[in-house]
Amino acid sequence: MKLSNIYNIKLVGILILLILLSSCSSSKMAEDEQESLSQEKLFMQTNFKEKYLKEWESGDKFVCVTSELPALLYPKEGVKDDYSNLQGAVFEYKGLEEIQTWKGFETNILFEMDNSHFIYKVSKPVADIFSSNFTPLLPEFVSYNYISKADSLLRGKIVYIKTYNWYTTDGVEEKGRRLIPVTIQKIVAGNKIYPLSVMFKTEKGEVYMVYTTMYMSQYSAFDKLFSFSNPRDKYPQIKIVFGNR
Repeated sequence: MKLSNIYNIKLVGILILLILLSSCSSSKMAEDEQESLSQEKLFMQTNFKEKYLKEWESGDKFVCVTSELPALLYPKEGVKDDYSNLQGAVFEYKGLEEIQTWKGFETNILFEMDNSHFIYKVSKPVADIFSSNFTPLLPEFVSYNYISKADSLLRGKIVYIKTYNWYTTDGVEEKGRRLIPVTIQKIVAGNKIYPLSVMFKTEKGEVYMVYTTMYMSQYSAFDKLFSFSNPRDKYPQIKIVFGNR
């Protein structure tokens, strides 16, 4: 056998070995990263994923968390000022409508609420929307499925609260206590900044709430506010921190 052929065979063998080692290394890094996640972050990552518009389904429902109509949502007919007191109203996604203008193709995102029809205008064709990770800018809308899933997974669970920035059920901020066990009563729609409101009860029977999100990209995400286990079991030197209550 020629030396050149032997060299080529050895080179191919080395390349295959490097690929296998790289694959094993990547797999190990992924496992290590998974293990390094806290219980709370793993819970969020496993159960909640932000959905892009291309993943929405006709009939998906959204709860409005403001009294006024979202700034970028327009009635198909009628005057925008006719709509008020929309807090808690449920809007249903009805699909996409592509239209041709003098600028080219544009898309209307269609919503319906109590037999009233609304549109959100996007200056791109449907094909571009489906080939991208586009999501309409509607912080006033919180997905009903998102709220329902969080509620079904957490209602009745005992967790340890890590923040003393509590709110009364009327939305008044108060200083509470950190690192005490609380029982999650229910999860409902939050506000434009934090889409979820977690209502909880203390061991004294007091009911309060905090605003949060299940997406780790935001500051007051669930893992920043709650722990599934008592932090003082791992760090006994930590003391309960009291607010002004």
